Amino acid sequence: MPTRRLRYVNTNSTAGGNGTTNDTAGANRAYPSLANAISSEPSTLISSDEYLEIQCTGGTDANVSQVSFGSIPTDSTHYILVTAAPGQEAEIPINRNKYVFSGSLFLAQTTAIRIDKLQFDQSGSNAAIVLDNTSITRSIYITNNTIYQRGTGYGLHMSPGDSSSAYIVNNFISASSTAAAGMLTQTTNGSFVTHSIYNNTVVGGVRNYFTTFYGANDTFNFKNNLGVSGSTSCFYRETTATVENVENNASSDTSGPANTVGGATFRSRPFKFRNVSTGDYRLAGNDTGARKIGVNLSTDAYYPFSTDFSGQDRNRNTFWDIGADQSNVGFGEVEKTTTFFDNFNRADGSIGSNYVTMVTGSGLPLAITNNQINASSGVSNIEISLSSISSSVATFSSDQQAIIRYTAISGFDFGGPAVRVDPINGNGYILFLDGVDAPGRRITRLDGGVRTNIGANVGIVPNVGDVFTLRAVGSLISAYRNGILVASASDATYTTGQPGVFYKKENNNGTLMDNFIAANVSTTGGSLVIMTNTGSRGLVVGVT
Repeated sequence: MPTRRLRYVNTNSTAGGNGTTNDTAGANRAYPSLANAISSEPSTLISSDEYLEIQCTGGTDANVSQVSFGSIPTDSTHYILVTAAPGQEAEIPINRNKYVFSGSLFLAQTTAIRIDKLQFDQSGSNAAIVLDNTSITRSIYITNNTIYQRGTGYGLHMSPGDSSSAYIVNNFISASSTAAAGMLTQTTNGSFVTHSIYNNTVVGGVRNYFTTFYGANDTFNFKNNLGVSGSTSCFYRETTATVENVENNASSDTSGPANTVGGATFRSRPFKFRNVSTGDYRLAGNDTGARKIGVNLSTDAYYPFSTDFSGQDRNRNTFWDIGADQSNVGFGEVEKTTTFFDNFNRADGSIGSNYVTMVTGSGLPLAITNNQINASSGVSNIEISLSSISSSVATFSSDQQAIIRYTAISGFDFGGPAVRVDPINGNGYILFLDGVDAPGRRITRLDGGVRTNIGANVGIVPNVGDVFTLRAVGSLISAYRNGILVASASDATYTTGQPGVFYKKENNNGTLMDNFIAANVSTTGGSLVIMTNTGSRGLVVGVT
């Protein structure tokens, strides 16, 4: 196995050091610029059985023109990695207190280069990162970077040669309205070229994404990419590749590419970002345009991965998001401390001792079925089964919410979140939903297990994957679907109780639910859930 040759760039250093430490004084001090590091390191990686890792720190790199790697001999194991030093990782928007490369990085003739977690700010006619279109074979990785193109060039320009592979994953690219494109990927002089472009977010430019293929037997893998506000179009295909695997890309206009394998085409999507005015294009917690509609690439045949731009595990949520950032909100927006989460990942049978269950009439308790919940097996046409979190496990304020995700929908098998539940007496509020009975979809009060409708018909058909929230604040009871308000009603009959889940089986017990969250609601401000699976109970351990 090759050994690592670690070198440092620190913009607070001066020329003359050997780059072996991150110090800014002494013979071993860091290189002051990336150009200095590249020109100073010997071209002996293969013969010395090493790979070169350059860690960058400081502020803005002084290079304002093009910096080239030249033709340093490399291969798939003796490569060059340019990355951020720990604590200097790229942010969106750019953090100028961290390392920022302000020129054009020219990957030139070097065959194996990896650019990871860096910030680029280019304002000229050159691309921030450019791979020339020579015919040599390359293996190029561009991952987890923030790229600004404030001039007229491309943000990222990739044109590899024969039998090359380019992996472009988890990048944020922001381009001016006059920039040619946020990302240009093409083949002009080669064949058997593979582009794998996954989970990028590109904003602005004449076009967000521009792709064209002129070689033979090229492969184009294009999945989970988000395009927004291209002045002409978000996506533009000039020619197609021989093999295309296009899946689950989303655009703010109608130009989103059609899929070639599975998935769906997402066009004219209503994206919501954290703060557009500051350039923070991470997904907002209440986004409905890109959240939870991506394809899982953990086992992708070309480039399997499971983290997002900032290193968060995408698989902590049931569904992947489209774009570079996986939203911190796994199953709905929660505005204060979340105190309970259950993924029901345990043996079939009783819902467990964390819950207190009340069953009215001839009903049966809630039960776990294949790591989801529905009613216990038994006769049809039973009354409501109602379970709330035991007060010995967690207690909740009067202002509270319950959140549940639907994994299967069956007609006349009703299920949903519940708040202010008193299971012993069968009191509380429920969101009454199924897949067929439209008149029954509404906020409902339970009085001794007897239902009284207190809200108008919700008027929506729940879909598999939908996340519904029932929230009680004061006398206002509100229902949300995927973070969007769909119904509300005023009722002050019950002011205390516990969050929970209900079920009413009238058909084949086919409605299934998963990933239950219970939380207090703040009336003064908001936090977003970060969920961690801690085993069979899956308690939430943090918020952001």
